[in-house]
Amino acid sequence: MQTGRKEKKIIPVLFEEMDGIWLHMQDSSHKRMKKQEMKVFTMYEGWDKDQQRRSTLVGKTMLAGMEPSRLFHEKREALIEKKYDVDEIQQRILNGDGGS
Repeated sequence: MQTGRKEKKIIPVLFEEMDGIWLHMQDSSHKRMKKQEMKVFTMYEGWDKDQQRRSTLVGKTMLAGMEPSRLFHEKREALIEKKYDVDEIQQRILNGDGGS
């Protein structure tokens, strides 16, 4: 019997990269407003080196948002849990500049 649920993928290692960029914001009348940080998250399972002179990320998924850090991290974890069986991930490697 099918439940309509998609099986979560089992992987031993998940690579994660996070960064943020500060953006100058403006209102509808083009007046300057407070800067906001756009957070960007990329996760992937590894890379495929079979390409000529170029590697391709395997299973790449991205998330971006302007919400507070705590909420962004909750969304990031939910995205990971939706795609992967997190209990089976043996190692999570996080790359970033330490800012978020």
